[in-house]
Amino acid sequence: TWEKFARGLRKTNVTHMYASEHTIDTELKDKIRGIIRQNRMKHRLHISPDNLDVIVQCTHCWWNPINAKALQPVLKASRGKYEKWLDADVQGLPSPEKSSNPPDEGESIDDTYEF
Repeated sequence: TWEKFARGLRKTNVTHMYASEHTIDTELKDKIRGIIRQNRMKHRLHISPDNLDVIVQCTHCWWNPINAKALQPVLKASRGKYEKWLDADVQGLPSPEKSSNPPDEGESIDDTYEF
């Protein structure tokens, strides 16, 4: 069950995921998101420029790691190599005009935690 998953999540290195609000309630979703944010303090793989080939494949998450502020200079310097991965459709993000529940404004792990 999702409750059992949430209990064990602290013992993992899971830093990004998505589960539909249709499968879990809002309170449990918030708990899981909080644990995942704490898990990001365990390592830097989700914001390491050396890990971009993996990072670009992490799409459809509640927060996609390619949007980290720490990666933006590297992405710009890559001269378009990763440009397609910045597209909202590729990331599985809702378009603002189609969504009644837009993504959290300005959500960035770099703003939340010091590394």
